[in-house]
Amino acid sequence: MFTYRYGYRLALWERPLTRAGFATADAGLVAAQPGHIGTLVVRAVAP
Repeated sequence: MFTYRYGYRLALWERPLTRAGFATADAGLVAAQPGHIGTLVVRAVAP
């Protein structure tokens, strides 16, 4: 299954946060059960 939001590279989710002033940003996908959509998780750390 493909969802449009997963069409973006993970760096594309991280970049706006670092440009907004966060020290770091990490994006990743949490796998789901077969046949289900995973979860996009993005974490940003303030300086």
